[in-house]
Amino acid sequence: MFNRFGSPPVPLVPLILDHNLRNTRQIANAFQPLVDHPMRFLGGEGPAVRFIACARDDAMAAGDDEVEKLLEEGWRPEDVALLTTGTRPP
Repeated sequence: MFNRFGSPPVPLVPLILDHNLRNTRQIANAFQPLVDHPMRFLGGEGPAVRFIACARDDAMAAGDDEVEKLLEEGWRPEDVALLTTGTRPP
């Protein structure tokens, strides 16, 4: 609706989104440190979040390796999410 950066051309009322319904509790808990206010996690239960530490230059290969492991464990591709920062992986 508006430019990605800058201010919208109309006044808007700020909203604090303090209920997370979309993510599993495990995902919401894992990313709570990125939110600057308390949240209530109301999503369902899910598997543990896996953090894969690696060097920046190795991130794509490490992500690919982890996705392959999940698929080999029997996960369906539509049930796998690879969360990254920066640009979308290929």
